[in-house]
Amino acid sequence: MNPDRRVSVKVSQAKKLSDEDIDRIVELLKAVFKDDPFDAMLVGGDLSLQPLQIRSTVEAAAIAGIVHIASAPSLSQDADNQKDGTTNPGQLVGVALSFGPGQALNATMEQRAAGWDAFLGVIPESLRSWWDDYYGPLVSTGAKEAFGHDYRDRALKLSLFGVLPDHRGMGVGKALFLAIEDEAKQGRCPIVLQTQTETNVKIYTKLGFETKKATVVESSFGCSDFWFMEKRLRSGSSGRAPDA
Repeated sequence: MNPDRRVSVKVSQAKKLSDEDIDRIVELLKAVFKDDPFDAMLVGGDLSLQPLQIRSTVEAAAIAGIVHIASAPSLSQDADNQKDGTTNPGQLVGVALSFGPGQALNATMEQRAAGWDAFLGVIPESLRSWWDDYYGPLVSTGAKEAFGHDYRDRALKLSLFGVLPDHRGMGVGKALFLAIEDEAKQGRCPIVLQTQTETNVKIYTKLGFETKKATVVESSFGCSDFWFMEKRLRSGSSGRAPDA
C-alpha cells in the first residue's frame, strides 16, 4: 500500500441497521460488483435484479449476522482535514457481511422473508431452478466437504466483502479484515469463505487462508472458478491484511 494514499478510516460493527443504512450498503455493493461477471451469473445476466439480490444478503445479515462498516472522509475532505487538523466522519467506503457460529445466510424464515423470497418471486423460473437445484446444492455440499459438516456451528462465514473502487489501496480493506479477524478471535473460531477469482485467492492466501476445495460454477450466462477457503486463527497471530 502506498502510504501517500492512506485515508483515515473508522470501522464499526452496526448493531442495528435502519432502512437508510441498508440502502447505503446496497448502493456501495452495487458499485463494488458493477462489472463482476460472477455477480451477473447470479442474476441470470439481468443486472436490474442485482440490487434485489444484494439487498437480500444485507437484510439477512442485519437480522442474524454481523455487519462491519468502514467510513472515511471523501478524498477531497481528507485533504482538507489534513490541512486544518479537523476530522469528518465522511462516507461509507467499505462493508463486510458475515455470519458467526450458529448463524447462516437465509437460514431462518425471518431472513428469507426480509429479502430472499422477494428475489425468488421476481426472477424467471429457469433462474430459480438454477439457484434451487444447482447452485445452492453445489455451494452447500462443497462447503461441507471443504470445512466439515458442522462448519455452520463452529465457523465465522464471510459472505460479502467490498470496498469502493476509488478507495482501494488506502487501508480500508485492511481495517475491515482486521475487524473480522478480531471477531473470529473473540469467538475462537475459524473464518471460512468462498471466492471466484485468482486475484482474491492470492490475497486471501497472503492473509493465511488455505484453499480447501476448488470447483467450477456453470450457468447459461457463463462459468466461473470457485474456491472454498479457510483460515484457522491462533491466539495472538494474524495474516497480512489486504492493501485494499
